[in-house]
Amino acid sequence: MKRQFITIAMLALLTAATSSCQKELDDSFTTSTSQADENRTMIYYIDGCRYTRTISNEQEWDELHRWLFSLAKRGCRIVIGDTNQAIISLSKDVQTYVTTNEADAIKWAKKMEDDNYIVTVNYNERTGEFICTAIK
Repeated sequence: MKRQFITIAMLALLTAATSSCQKELDDSFTTSTSQADENRTMIYYIDGCRYTRTISNEQEWDELHRWLFSLAKRGCRIVIGDTNQAIISLSKDVQTYVTTNEADAIKWAKKMEDDNYIVTVNYNERTGEFICTAIK
């Protein structure tokens, strides 16, 4: 009986762990098929779950950021990076930007990503502020 209980408990724990990354996300933004710019593969995390998306132009990069920031407004924890970025060293350069203006927050995040930072985005619903942290 004790062995059966442990087995059931372990299965329940495993089920809970695997379902935590299956939060329903609205992936409704569209991507253009234009190949005018160079392709860039972005890595991003939504509540700890890793995703990748290859973007081919500025418009797709903007759409990806608007979508990720809308998820941040819904309470998701967002981390954005680029596959070309080097592994973070032990001596970290950390910069923080706080604003209520979503467009400014997106612009800052994109600039930091261009400068090889990994950007974390949180939204404070009470104050209406985006708290963006860049780590290199």
